[in-house]
Amino acid sequence: GITDWVIEKVCQLLKEWKEKGLPIIPIAINVPPIRFMKKGLFQHVKTQLEHYGIDPFYLEFEITEDTLLNIESSVYSTIQSLKDLGIRIAVDDFGTGYASLASIRKFKPNKIKIDKIFIDNINNEDKVDNGIICATLNLAKSLEMNVVAEGVEEFEQLKFLKKNDCDVIQGYLFSKPVKKEMFEHIMKAGYLSPQVS
Repeated sequence: GITDWVIEKVCQLLKEWKEKGLPIIPIAINVPPIRFMKKGLFQHVKTQLEHYGIDPFYLEFEITEDTLLNIESSVYSTIQSLKDLGIRIAVDDFGTGYASLASIRKFKPNKIKIDKIFIDNINNEDKVDNGIICATLNLAKSLEMNVVAEGVEEFEQLKFLKKNDCDVIQGYLFSKPVKKEMFEHIMKAGYLSPQVS
């Protein structure tokens, strides 16, 4: 399937970048719920990591919040095995699904990604979304999880998130998606600066 191909391709690229002497960083891969339902995900991942000589630290799997709903024991077991291997798990689009705090507590992801819908409303007068973001940041820190803010496009949003100790910022304020060659250039530089329009 496409997910298995992406996992192999990422491992292949990580090996290539390592051989070029680039300062490699963890790469996130979206894994759809259906892939966790099918057998063989853990073994496929383990095989690719061993084949390309990649430390599991450099792989991160993103799953949607809805994946946590009614999670089957076999799916939970697979996710736990991947975590035990050293792969980090992130919950994408956090706040837009229906996962309860109990499922987050049981599942214990390494990272949650606050959905862009909340980031877009940071400067709204009613400040409801600001409260949700601050509560999410506090929740994550108390559970020893990192937080990524998705879809940051304005400098004011960045200021608010930095003030409230958000761990990672993602969005067009820093960069749109780039091709492999440009990504390698960014890796060499080691940082991205906000682009003030």
